[in-house]
Amino acid sequence: MEASAEGEEAEVNLRPYQKRAVEDVVAQLGDRPVLTMPTGSGKTVTASHIVAHLGKPTLWLAHRRELVQQAADTLNGYGLKAGVLMAGEPTRPGAQVQVASVQTAVRRDPVPADLVVIDECHHVRATTYKRLLDRYPRASVLGLTATPFRTDGKGLGDAFGSIVVAAYPDELIRDGYLVEPIVYAPADPMLKGTNRAGEYTEETMFRAMSKPKITGNIVRTWQARGRNGRTICFAVNVKHSQSIVAEFRKAGVPSEHLDGKTAKGLRDAILYRLRKGVTKVVSNVGVVNEGYDLPALEVAIIARPTASLCWHLQAVGRIMRASPAKLGAIVLDHAGNHIRHGMVTQRLEYSLDDAPVRKGDGDPSASKRCPECFLVVPLGGRECPECGYEFVPSTREIRHVEGELVRLNGERPSVETQQEAWGRIEWRRKKFGYKPGWSIFQFERFYGFKPLVVAGQIGDPAGATHGQKYSVWLRLEEQRRDRGHKPGWTGYQFKAVFGHWPRFAA
Repeated sequence: MEASAEGEEAEVNLRPYQKRAVEDVVAQLGDRPVLTMPTGSGKTVTASHIVAHLGKPTLWLAHRRELVQQAADTLNGYGLKAGVLMAGEPTRPGAQVQVASVQTAVRRDPVPADLVVIDECHHVRATTYKRLLDRYPRASVLGLTATPFRTDGKGLGDAFGSIVVAAYPDELIRDGYLVEPIVYAPADPMLKGTNRAGEYTEETMFRAMSKPKITGNIVRTWQARGRNGRTICFAVNVKHSQSIVAEFRKAGVPSEHLDGKTAKGLRDAILYRLRKGVTKVVSNVGVVNEGYDLPALEVAIIARPTASLCWHLQAVGRIMRASPAKLGAIVLDHAGNHIRHGMVTQRLEYSLDDAPVRKGDGDPSASKRCPECFLVVPLGGRECPECGYEFVPSTREIRHVEGELVRLNGERPSVETQQEAWGRIEWRRKKFGYKPGWSIFQFERFYGFKPLVVAGQIGDPAGATHGQKYSVWLRLEEQRRDRGHKPGWTGYQFKAVFGHWPRFAA
């Protein structure tokens, strides 16, 4: 950004997509728009330009201290001399823009505002935000977020009237504004134990992710794949994060822990050491998944499973900012979140009322893993771009080994292993009300072949009886009719399970 220190509106070289976003937001300002921009694409810069351009008295709201300071610094770059309404910060009465932490603003008298900007507005359902907005019934409202849906996946239609999408991640990667992450991931841990909001409980996550063997593998995987890059690790809780840091330190890697209760001075010092490269790994709990900006970050260790697409996109976005100081971006996803939610580079179709859906054909997690280097690559890829491995679809199988990111080989898992996985998949299907075909699809995605399921039990296709095969054929025929598929569909599905065409007549 090129900006003068003084002046009504500093000159800023906005990128083309940022200029389009400014025009679209101004045109829709009367409809409470949400400006959606991928993490790292300059959301604060773009919104600051809008504020400077409109020249209205503005209240800028954020839910965390770091976001308040970041916004104030950017606005000051436009010569606006923003005031800061936050405990311990000096005020600037009469400034065009007042940047406030939500917690402080709700306790103080209202400031003059014809425009209210809400940063990270996917939190806007909170009662505190509603109380604040009720104070400004005539003000225009602008929401800012990389993820225009709540952490439970629901839309923002009760608070906003339109969505302005500045750009999609794949466009910004193509144009060099973002870096496409290289992702290493395991097969889905299939965790049970969600709370009412649909997120995994802390007890479930901690039990799954804090075993000594898994923690040790986090370190070994980083040593093998992390290229010694500056790293942010996302842990389940404080105890888990501290154990990860301890393992890194045992391996001689300079590492530090950070959580929401870390004193501000110490927090700033830790992040400064990471910025300078003195500290290589910072493991955190609930601090840097939103609003933290260090373009030189190269590695994200995901050691926290999540059922939230919003959290997934925000966390991985931390390392996607382009910077001449780094070679690339690497995600070490020990929690399998990419298997649950898909690659963050895939487009989403946003809606104010419904959960986002993927644009284009195929499943949101349309990917596979290289058996040689464990890189996650597009499902249709014939060669691994990392190591050159050539994929042979007919022999690709997936097995789970605790602590390893993934193991792919030509050996079919035992019937017992398949039955255990099937039980977990079915549990999820029933809990979330998915149709029966969902479980078949998920099983095939994990193992690379369709299961033989008879009366809820997994069988061995090689030893299946005539009666078992006929039962499967009848079930497939019923699905074909319900879905309106052509007659040949049943035969292809049958052959995918048993390896030969059916010998039954409709």
